[in-house]
Amino acid sequence: MCASFLLRQADARAISAALGARIHPDAELEWPNLTEQVLRPHQRAMVIVRESGNSELRAMNFSLVPRWSKERRPKFATHNARLESVAEKPTWRDAFQKRPCVVPLTEFYEPIYEGEWAGHMVAFSRSEAQCLLAAGIWEEWLDQATGEVLQSFAILTTDPQPSVLKIGHDRSPVFLGLDDARAWLAQADSPESQRLKAAERIAKLKAGEEYYEFTVRSQRVMKSARAQRTR
Repeated sequence: MCASFLLRQADARAISAALGARIHPDAELEWPNLTEQVLRPHQRAMVIVRESGNSELRAMNFSLVPRWSKERRPKFATHNARLESVAEKPTWRDAFQKRPCVVPLTEFYEPIYEGEWAGHMVAFSRSEAQCLLAAGIWEEWLDQATGEVLQSFAILTTDPQPSVLKIGHDRSPVFLGLDDARAWLAQADSPESQRLKAAERIAKLKAGEEYYEFTVRSQRVMKSARAQRTR
């Protein structure tokens, strides 16, 4: 899973330029709140989407709200979508078929409960000090009472990368290189891609997955009872 991460403004600007994405004016206004700090579910975060042939960096809610939801904040966790079941579950199915996105991350954090790092929230970043690109999906939800349209997203997760498993965590985001991130975004423009069977879309994502030897450090010592029992 990936429930918290940080994105530095310099990384967001650099990756937007690399992917040919304009920065939405509202995102510019929200920079102080959305970069240089740890972001968690239900907070707003920067996401790159593609609509009408154009890529754009936008601020969205980090926890996808399905279109059919009667509540702005579903009673179940929606910040991560498992790649193995994303095409089957109503929460994710439509967004996975039609609305891909890319989530830029400077580093992400995972709780570790066994091994050398047990009891720590561990920060993972690229050894090359470059931005990570996680595959995601996004959605629009209409508040029937106010008419407000909320845009939200989830990060796709899969089996852990070897360097994540070695540290002691059992899931990791689906990370993409630049070319595969462009290809993932481009599926929003392609009727042919949208007609692909779910298994084919999943296979294409897995084929484009990038693997890294992450740099790790302890972000903090966890205080939960479970964490304390592991130390």
